[in-house]
Amino acid sequence: MKNESLAKQQERFLKTAKPVIIGSLTGIAVCLIMLFIFAFLFVNIRIMPQPAVNSLSILSMISGVFLGSYISARISKEKGFFYGACTGIVLFFMLLLISVTIVCEPFSMLVVIKFFSLLISGILGGIVGVNKRRR
Repeated sequence: MKNESLAKQQERFLKTAKPVIIGSLTGIAVCLIMLFIFAFLFVNIRIMPQPAVNSLSILSMISGVFLGSYISARISKEKGFFYGACTGIVLFFMLLLISVTIVCEPFSMLVVIKFFSLLISGILGGIVGVNKRRR
């Protein structure tokens, strides 16, 4: 009897985790593609003010989270708010881990702004993804 409930719990967890994982991977891919495009532009422009670099990096993260949350909600077909928020939070912590370990970025107000930006973007992407009509 316990094995059945454990199996149901595992199945429910996998059903919930699968869209978030696929959405997070999609979001990372979109973020990386946009960062490569911006890096190419930086090389060609040669002079880029630091605020522009920060703004473009936040824009790429927001776009990646939005699209990842959209994909996550499209896969789940329900609970867009929840799946969007989960995808946004997962991507925030992944990006936070990268920025702390590789770039050694200290915790600042910019990190808090990034968190709420990614969370809101994820929620909006999830809501749009669930409410998008199928053809």
